[in-house]
Amino acid sequence: MNFSPCKEILYCQEHAACGINDDVTPPYLEKFRNIDGLIVATPVMTMGIPGALKSFMDRFQVFFMAKYFRNDPLVSPDKKAHRRMLLLSIGGGENIEHDFDGIILSMKAFGHVIDCPYWGGEVLQNNMDEVIDITTRTDVMKAAYEKGYRMGELIARDMGE
Repeated sequence: MNFSPCKEILYCQEHAACGINDDVTPPYLEKFRNIDGLIVATPVMTMGIPGALKSFMDRFQVFFMAKYFRNDPLVSPDKKAHRRMLLLSIGGGENIEHDFDGIILSMKAFGHVIDCPYWGGEVLQNNMDEVIDITTRTDVMKAAYEKGYRMGELIARDMGE
């Protein structure tokens, strides 16, 4: 995708759209209004979210402004009731204290902004500098599958399906 980071031009403070026209707007902003669940899979980079993903997330100020400035959330209460977010993440070192703390905090904030709450069923794997290939960690691959499947079951249950 080709997109610009948020430029804080505040167009979204008064409009239900972003003032920047690129690959994020309108398709992704509209899609995120209608999602039932979100799975974010990303490495940790310098204790946080990689730059491109962070810039993408920052473009959702449209949701923030709708909720908190215009008091007109972009996600309906009935839709919000079943939405969930799952985080899958890897980190390089084995003994890096708090390696995933920054990314978890950012994902929780992002989930709050887009009305897709962080579910807390994350799958985190450190020591990737030695593991190299995550597919060799069958326990982690199985956990990611099971958490994603469980999240889908919970969403379907909450939707009455």
